[in-house]
Amino acid sequence: RCNIDYKDEYKYYSLFVGSNVLGGGPHSKLFVNVREKESLCYYIYSSLEKYKTSMFIASGIEDVNYDKTIKLIKEQIECLKEGHISKEELLNSKSSLVSSLKTIKDSIGGASDFYFSQTMGQTNSTVEKIIEIIEKVTVKDIVDAFKNIQLDTIYFLSNNKEA
Repeated sequence: RCNIDYKDEYKYYSLFVGSNVLGGGPHSKLFVNVREKESLCYYIYSSLEKYKTSMFIASGIEDVNYDKTIKLIKEQIECLKEGHISKEELLNSKSSLVSSLKTIKDSIGGASDFYFSQTMGQTNSTVEKIIEIIEKVTVKDIVDAFKNIQLDTIYFLSNNKEA
């Protein structure tokens, strides 16, 4: 649970950037530290459920790696809460998000989905406004956004009948 209202755009987009630092791609803490350094998973990422103020972390792991993976994921979240975010991590995340946002207008479907979502959520932001907010996000903003994150549920799907 993130406990940040999506209508508080600056806090929400600080959380959005932080989620990208955490698990937004090959530059992210989860990818680098859990997948690459420890070789514990096939994939790992974080994503936000905007209207439910929730963050999801998904990963494909072997049963035997469960405890160690959970421990490392929690450590990476704590790193963000403590502000251990390098300039490179922040810049890579912002760049990735801005590039993705700029592609929204490349298709009618993408633009329609974006503006429909903005209207339904009663935020009515433009792509340009969101990019402007993202570019201003600092490490301190991410720390503030992450301070109220609380673990809610761990769901583990396994075909091992003894797990």
